[in-house]
Amino acid sequence: MEGRSISALHAALRIGARVTWQSLQEQARQGNGNPEAFARIGETVYWYMDELAVSCSAGYAEARAELAGETGQLRRHLLDMLTSTPAAPPLAIASLAQAAGWPLPRRVAAVALAPMAGRNAGPLPGGVLGDLTRLDPCLLIADPDGPGRRRQVATALRGWLTAPSQASVRRPSPGPLAAVGPAVPLTDASGSLRWASQALALAQRGLVPTDTGADGAAGIVWCEDHLPTLVLLADPELAAALSRDALAPLRRLRPGQADRLARTLLEWLESADDASAAALRLHVHPQTIRYRLRQVSELFGDALNDPDARFRLLLALRVQRLLGSA
Repeated sequence: MEGRSISALHAALRIGARVTWQSLQEQARQGNGNPEAFARIGETVYWYMDELAVSCSAGYAEARAELAGETGQLRRHLLDMLTSTPAAPPLAIASLAQAAGWPLPRRVAAVALAPMAGRNAGPLPGGVLGDLTRLDPCLLIADPDGPGRRRQVATALRGWLTAPSQASVRRPSPGPLAAVGPAVPLTDASGSLRWASQALALAQRGLVPTDTGADGAAGIVWCEDHLPTLVLLADPELAAALSRDALAPLRRLRPGQADRLARTLLEWLESADDASAAALRLHVHPQTIRYRLRQVSELFGDALNDPDARFRLLLALRVQRLLGSA
């Protein structure tokens, strides 16, 4: 319970046996007693020491397993407390963290897991809280944004999410298994988990790409790489409604024509109204872009000159592009 190793206890047993035997030898040298009896007693002392060592090892293992079970339960409770909304009082968090043996970090990142992820994995890496029994299994990683930390986190996640039974087969992952939320102060852990869960859901729909290792390990989504997309698709249904409403004039055209004009308008807006730059991006002649823009102008009128309307159109077109790729 105090964190000492079993080797210290075994060393104490050996010292006790050695001191006892030295005392018996001294008695024998002084002629006090039967030497044969002293020899039998010495053998018995060492036999008893072996028996004690076996019993102590068994008891140590049992106590350690019990402590690990209690610690695991405390850490799962701490994870629930940190990811709940509203956040628990800091004193309660600090007290539970101390009891769970988890040093409170300055910043954390939550990891949302697919329900099957890590079910056959080994123990969690150090400094990680986790619970796979939840309906939304997740992890909480301490200090995720230090130098080289992303690579370390990716290596740990891929190794942990790849079940031992699958590691030797090296089959490609069936899909994204984990999404790493933004690094946030400890008190905002619930927000990091919310964004990670959203990123995982979008990745499973094919709306956010995953970072897949060259060895075919588990696919990982990093929220920090897709923040504009996550903001834009925070509510996919609402975003789709915006896109339909803002791009309603295009519905007057045939689907193929509407698609060409939508792509032209998006590239033109993203090129700061530069028709030549838009032409390069679309691999067409600048005159083709200008011809299409005249058609766009007829459809949208003064909206192309109004900053708010242009911004709305840009959002709508990007939503259309994202949702159209699903």
